[in-house]
Amino acid sequence: MRYYGIDFVAHELDVHPSSLRRWEDNGLITPERATMGKTMLRIYDEKAMRLLRRAKESMDTGMSVREAFDKARREEQQND
Repeated sequence: MRYYGIDFVAHELDVHPSSLRRWEDNGLITPERATMGKTMLRIYDEKAMRLLRRAKESMDTGMSVREAFDKARREEQQND
């Protein structure tokens, strides 16, 4: 499985890394963690990337963040 760091994900979604952290703080996403030395990194797998892309597409149309994540989760469940 492939994993992506927060900077790559932020760049791909055209958001600031702080947006990803805020979404995590608000319970909208839960990235995995990896340890590199004394540093804990947020990492995102392909499933998380799909969810984030879907949510971001909805946000870009004017949907609120919470609504966008709810919609993206429903779509993911339908496709599983």
